[in-house]
Amino acid sequence: MKKASKLTLTLLLLSGVVLCSLPASALEKVAVLDFKSILAPPDLGIAVAEILRTELVGIGEYTVIERGMLEQILREQELQETGVVDSETAVEIGKLVGANLVVIGSIVKTGTVYTINSRFIDVETSIAKVGQNIRGQGEDQISDMVHQLALIIAGKTVTEEVVARQSSPQTGETYLFSFEERDEIAQWQPTNDDQNIHLKRSGNHPTEGKYTLKVRLPKSSPDNAYPGIYTRGFLQNWSPYTQFAFDLYFEPVKKSPKPPILLAVRIDDNHSTSYENRFHLEDILLKPGENSIHIAVKKIGEILDINAITAVYIFLGEPEERTTLYFDHIRLK
Repeated sequence: MKKASKLTLTLLLLSGVVLCSLPASALEKVAVLDFKSILAPPDLGIAVAEILRTELVGIGEYTVIERGMLEQILREQELQETGVVDSETAVEIGKLVGANLVVIGSIVKTGTVYTINSRFIDVETSIAKVGQNIRGQGEDQISDMVHQLALIIAGKTVTEEVVARQSSPQTGETYLFSFEERDEIAQWQPTNDDQNIHLKRSGNHPTEGKYTLKVRLPKSSPDNAYPGIYTRGFLQNWSPYTQFAFDLYFEPVKKSPKPPILLAVRIDDNHSTSYENRFHLEDILLKPGENSIHIAVKKIGEILDINAITAVYIFLGEPEERTTLYFDHIRLK
């Protein structure tokens, strides 16, 4: 922070000169910093950011800060070589270039799957307003993924599925997660950062293919009364479908009597900000062994924008003992 403060006057003068040369506009100003490449070609993060700038210009609702101006500021702050920009530094840069919004992020390659992680930081409040992870299969999907990200930033409705998914021609289903690839496990995380929640790929109890997602959940505690898992690994247009479904195998502990196990499902869209405008399906009583969960998309659409689903949470309601679940065939149909 001390180093940055010494440069503030110089950078303010620099930004003032450049910004004065821009045409007067009431459009919101956006700065997109180069994305970091993780296990991906080094230039890919730069390419993602440049495509995103072009997409935002095309939307026509933003003034996009030129990359050259951002590069000079990063050089002055000695961040050019590291590629590391945290939220605090992003806000500082945003203020210097007169941006209302700063976009930072990374692109991660796992096998043939690419995931774009991003944060959209409001410069005035210094708050990361939204975080999105978008996943696609292969480099040829990256342009579509970035287009989707631009629509999210602009608050637009995504009208078509642009990230490739596995499809079953026999049933017309779209597989969101089949867990046949190891990288799919990384798309799911424990709720509440609970270290007692364990996720791994398993060959037990598959309903499609060879593998499942095995989840071991702890009993309820004051710190985590509702242990579970969630994913924000996709934004999906659900409007062409009638049901969201998944298979779940409940492995009971050998105890008697067995307390009831209640499952709850929460779904968010990209407008969800409070408990009231999220979808909640509660009190699904799990039976030992196989369970098939089906949720009507029409019911979800009564609360959410089904063109812009961003997250799914699956958790247990105050379990009285440690519980093991196996998930498979998470799909739209």
